[in-house]
Amino acid sequence: FFGSFLTLFARCQWKSTPQMPPLSSALPLKEWTTEHVCKWITQEGMGNYATIFREQQVDGRALVDLQFSDLCDELDIASPADQNQLWGLIQALREKDLRIHAPHLLRDAVNPDISDISQDPLEAALHTFEP
Repeated sequence: FFGSFLTLFARCQWKSTPQMPPLSSALPLKEWTTEHVCKWITQEGMGNYATIFREQQVDGRALVDLQFSDLCDELDIASPADQNQLWGLIQALREKDLRIHAPHLLRDAVNPDISDISQDPLEAALHTFEP
């Protein structure tokens, strides 16, 4: 029995901090806590900013609403290179979240409902979509 326990124990990978589950099985981004955001930013190699995100209480809802200018103005991230890197990571996370949790929003953005456009080809060609 003891030998079996040691074999099983050796196969297990024990970590001091649990890993956040992959986004595909995680909560929608808007439901992330500040700790989810800090774990994500650390996993993305930008952990040196986790303290700032924690102090400013950046949760998933704040991350969704964050603007590029907020990185410098609100979070005091001075390095333009880091601002650009963080912004790219945030944009990619937002897109991934939409693909997983709200694919209909992406589908509607790519294929807007044009059922209200007249069947007249000239009118349809002149129709412009406004966001």
